[in-house]
Amino acid sequence: MQAGGRGLWCVECPGLEAAKLIQAGEPATQVAKDMGMSRATLYRRIKKLP
Repeated sequence: MQAGGRGLWCVECPGLEAAKLIQAGEPATQVAKDMGMSRATLYRRIKKLP
């Protein structure tokens, strides 16, 4: 159980999908907007992927 703070983020869920979209040519800004986060946050989360 998590006690406060931000919720857990599933690294394997949206991060992999976002990385695939960006590699396919989608603009990172648009991918981030569609996922409800900033571009910087998107890149940080992609960087954490295995």
